[in-house]
Amino acid sequence: RDFSGLKVEIHETRVQCNTLDAYCSSQKIKPNFIKIDIEGAEYLALFGGQAVLRDCRPVLMVEISHQVKECFELLDRLNYAIFRPDGSAVTADARDIVFNIFALPRERGTALTQALTPSERHS
Repeated sequence: RDFSGLKVEIHETRVQCNTLDAYCSSQKIKPNFIKIDIEGAEYLALFGGQAVLRDCRPVLMVEISHQVKECFELLDRLNYAIFRPDGSAVTADARDIVFNIFALPRERGTALTQALTPSERHS
């Protein structure tokens, strides 16, 4: 295809941003579940939410598409176990190819992973 005849216009829109920590603090919110799907800014969201993740220990559902290694390292430091949507653990060697994950606080992980794991009794 030839796109040489197209006129391209670029518009800039500035928006006010806030961190998860600042927002939750100002609104007095203590989340127990957080879904993050923000097209490449996942690490920034996790980084800006470290106090919430450390203090509230929410379960996370995250679509990670950029800075995968950094996201996993941050979650590891915050003592989160990382799983695929099917409940299987994400190993270190698969971390560069996994995009949709659940992250569970390790201290809550056993009960939650049992709830996520399909039971053979229901087959």
